[in-house]
Amino acid sequence: MELESKAVAVLGSILRFAATALLSAFAIPSLGADFSFAAIIRVGSNGNSSYELGIGPTASAPSSTVSLNTFWANNAPRNFQIGYTQSTNTAYVRVYNPAGSGSQAVTYQPVGGLPASAGRVWTLPAALFSVEAQPDNRSTSISLGNLSVTAGSILQGLSSTTLTAAQNNNAGASAAMTSPVVFRANASGDWLLSGTITFVAVNGGANNYDRLRFDLGVQASDVPEPSTVGTASIGIFLIALGVAKKRQRPANR
Repeated sequence: MELESKAVAVLGSILRFAATALLSAFAIPSLGADFSFAAIIRVGSNGNSSYELGIGPTASAPSSTVSLNTFWANNAPRNFQIGYTQSTNTAYVRVYNPAGSGSQAVTYQPVGGLPASAGRVWTLPAALFSVEAQPDNRSTSISLGNLSVTAGSILQGLSSTTLTAAQNNNAGASAAMTSPVVFRANASGDWLLSGTITFVAVNGGANNYDRLRFDLGVQASDVPEPSTVGTASIGIFLIALGVAKKRQRPANR
């Protein structure tokens, strides 16, 4: 019994050592977020340098911004798109003008976007998929509608196709998705979130500045392919088995 216990302990140590060595050798990436970016659509202030579309590493510090030529009309939905094009490692935010008369966009190339793995998984965290109506003495709101994700395979879909934050009497309000959206991109590595966005109580004045906004956080994880994981697992097992047998072989007398 004592010999068997020692053999089990030795085998455990061997497995741990072999797993560490092989995973390092195969350079298998972790399941954590490998890179991320944030997109913003908001009410700016008509006629000055504030922006309506933003994108960059974080929502609080976008690296690229655009001020719309056609300002938001009150209670008038406009189509928007947020997505990623893998061939050029380009994330973007696009808003279409009323009546489909063109669009404006802002772009960003995430650090770590390339090279991409075939097993890349994208996540839109629930807490980072949000709308906000900051305190205002008027009744204001922001609404998203007809939300849809176009991708290769949806692992966890949208918990809702609408999202609204409405406030009055300086109360302020915010809303977020109740669960994350998880998916793999299409064969080209591209994906797209689309929908409509509507602002209520906008007039282009400075008192609207950044009081109504939509923030979206995006995370990408490169995960190992099944064949790579399988090869590593077999290697770990064979090394452990061979060393264990050698340890248990009786010495020549």
